[in-house]
Amino acid sequence: RARGFGVYAALRELGRQGVAAIIERNGDQCEALASGLSALPGVELVSPARLNQALVRFIDPRDGATDADHDARTEKVIAAINASGEAYFGPSTWAGKRVMRICVVNWRTTERDVARTIEAVRSALGAT
Repeated sequence: RARGFGVYAALRELGRQGVAAIIERNGDQCEALASGLSALPGVELVSPARLNQALVRFIDPRDGATDADHDARTEKVIAAINASGEAYFGPSTWAGKRVMRICVVNWRTTERDVARTIEAVRSALGAT
C-alpha cells in the first residue's frame, strides 16, 4: 500500500520547512479555536490545545445539572454544529465526561474558518 505517498509528495512539494509551517499554523489555529470557544458562555475547556488538538464540553445551564446533563448537552451541541455544515466535530470521552474533540488538520484552514467555526458553535449553543 502507498500510505506514505501523501507524506512523500508533501515533502517533495513543500519541503521540510513547508510541512513544518503547516503543522505550526494548524496548532495555532487549534489554540485560537479552543480559546475562542472557551470564551463562550457554557463552554468548558477540558484540555487546552496541544499540537493540533483540544477538548471542550458544553455545560447544561440548569440549576442542579449533573454530569449526565452536561454529557447530554455536549452531545446535542455537537449534533447541532455538525448539522449546520459549518464544521464537523466528533464526540469523545475524557476522564468519564463527554467532550467535543477539536482537531485542526487541513492545510487549507484559515483564520476566517476559525472565526466561522466559533460563530457556528455560538449559534448551536443558542439553538439547544
